[in-house]
Amino acid sequence: MHPTNPFLSALELPFLLIAVFFAFRTAAAMQGGVFGKGMMWVAIGSTVMAIGHINLAVNSIWGINLFNLLFGDQIGPIVFVIALVLTWAFSG
Repeated sequence: MHPTNPFLSALELPFLLIAVFFAFRTAAAMQGGVFGKGMMWVAIGSTVMAIGHINLAVNSIWGINLFNLLFGDQIGPIVFVIALVLTWAFSG
């Protein structure tokens, strides 16, 4: 594994959370319909992606894998892959 800069890992998170916030705001402003429902799925996918990125940042900074911590060493990687696939599915 290559070394990463913990500052850059932490710097990404506020922007990611702002993007998720505005994705839900945009979906709510569209008030349903085809585009509103589609935007809601994109917002959900962005939320799942944000959870994965928070896990990667915590792992980079402190060396703690949240998925392994919460689900165990055997199931944690499987949950991470499921989250990755859900991000792709919801986003598009």
